[in-house]
Amino acid sequence: MVRPVPNLIDKEFESFANEVSCFNVISFPYAERCEFVNNTPKCTDQMHLLTYMYLMTCKIGVRNKFEECVFVTLCIAFCFELLLMLAYTADIYFSPALRAVSRYLHMNEHLAGVTILAFGNTSPDVLVNLAEVKASKAVFANSMASSIFVTMFTGGLVCYLSPFRMNAHATVRDILFIMLGVVLIEYVLKQDYKVDIFECMVLVMLYISYLLVNMLDLYMMRRTIKAIEKKIEDLRNQPFSFPRRRKRRMYERQLNEMLNDFEIDVKTKGKRRGERVSGRRSIDPTTTRNIKYDAANSKNVNLFREAWQAVKPINMDEWRRYGIFWRSYLLVKAPVVGVCALFLPLVNHEVDKHGWCKLLNCIQLFTTPSLIFLMGMGYYDRSRNIWYLEIDMTYVPYILPLLPLSLIIFLHSRTDIPPYYHFIFTYLNVAGSMFIIYVCATEIDKIFDLIGTVLDISEDFMGVTLSCACGALGDLVTNAALALQGYEKMAFAATLGGPFFNLLIGTGSTFLGRIYFGLEVEWEEQIGEYGNNCIIFLLLGLSTTLLWSSVLDFRARRSMGIFNILVYALFVLFNVLAENSIVHSYANDIYLEVI
Repeated sequence: MVRPVPNLIDKEFESFANEVSCFNVISFPYAERCEFVNNTPKCTDQMHLLTYMYLMTCKIGVRNKFEECVFVTLCIAFCFELLLMLAYTADIYFSPALRAVSRYLHMNEHLAGVTILAFGNTSPDVLVNLAEVKASKAVFANSMASSIFVTMFTGGLVCYLSPFRMNAHATVRDILFIMLGVVLIEYVLKQDYKVDIFECMVLVMLYISYLLVNMLDLYMMRRTIKAIEKKIEDLRNQPFSFPRRRKRRMYERQLNEMLNDFEIDVKTKGKRRGERVSGRRSIDPTTTRNIKYDAANSKNVNLFREAWQAVKPINMDEWRRYGIFWRSYLLVKAPVVGVCALFLPLVNHEVDKHGWCKLLNCIQLFTTPSLIFLMGMGYYDRSRNIWYLEIDMTYVPYILPLLPLSLIIFLHSRTDIPPYYHFIFTYLNVAGSMFIIYVCATEIDKIFDLIGTVLDISEDFMGVTLSCACGALGDLVTNAALALQGYEKMAFAATLGGPFFNLLIGTGSTFLGRIYFGLEVEWEEQIGEYGNNCIIFLLLGLSTTLLWSSVLDFRARRSMGIFNILVYALFVLFNVLAENSIVHSYANDIYLEVI
């Protein structure tokens, strides 16, 4: 018998399982969902730590709506624990380390916000997009939705938590750069409805130009400060006169204004060493570094006691002081505190010894890179249904050299003062914190994808609402923590620099990845159903921010923070109404010709 030659329809059916979205599982009966998930690569490839859809349909095997709701409730509880870990990591470990790195590199708050903090906050989003470069996702629309969340909601929250005086020139420059980036990407996509390598390189060059302008601005500021200081000194050496005094006071006002943005100041607030401090005050990092040092002590004094105090998951003073509700919170937070203390070295110039703990830090020099490496390999290998660790002996030689290095540091260092090479642990802290924030943010994102699938919410709508908000949780928590700690200028700068990095580098690198794999980058695919809404609201939000900051002489007030948050709420409301066909979105209508 002669077999028929397969036609195009047969080939399309053969590749159907590789192309179909996992969101279609909701259309199958409960008994058939496990088979669909097993035969659909996207149901497992797009998961990370756990394949929640596989767990629900196959391992647990839900058979009705009630069991499905119970499983989703358990996932939400796990999501809360991840959110708690994300917030704790960003507040206690990530934020102080970023400030330390910024001081090592002699940056001011604004430059640190638009570079280091922006990179740290936005890198997880870029990695997520690159991991799914072959998927037909509206990357440009999702990046704009994430930018709206960060600039409007997170930026508004920073202004509400800690009102401050903005850097006028830098704020205007950053807002205009973001608007230029949005318009440029839209033009590149709509010019011929496709993107080539040259156009991707234009996006990258625009971001490089933005960084060069920011660095040049800091350099020129420092030169101007030196010139003004010289003028003030010359006026002081000249004979007294009223015109010279007025001129000197004018120069002093200019100098004070520039010194506010000159460098990062180490601040503290609240209680310190039994003393009640109101507001914030600057501290000397050298004093906090040497405060426990005593040459008469042995090198290992209080070695194990300090390690236990660092990893102790529950603060017993708080446990005895508060009631059942706070104790319940302490119990829920205990695993988070223990895991972070074991794997993240604390580097904070605002606390005694800068957070140095000899025994624990020497152990972390080995455990933190190992954790990042092993879990990173697990994320890379998606060949299993449920992720688990598997040590490949071929990679062990790359990890083992850390053991003698840890031993050398242990023999050389003291417990009562951090070593002069303590800055190494700062970069280890940043790498470990970024990895934990990435893991938590992506897992929360996938849990909400599962919730959207169960509730039968469209993928495009989830991408510009819940998914983008979950992906930007790292930005929200880190920037809010910095604002509360007195670094609101750095936090607000990150709410502008982070979205610009995500729009140009994140979107541009995804475009390059698709071109590398032979896939086309088309306007309809990248804009999705709600992309035009995102463009309108992003430009509207940036324009209103530019307007109120100019009118208020660049003083960020609580009312303006609430205003920006309401702009984001209006964006979400508009998309909700458009999703339910109550209002018409800005998407183009599809017309059918009747012949």
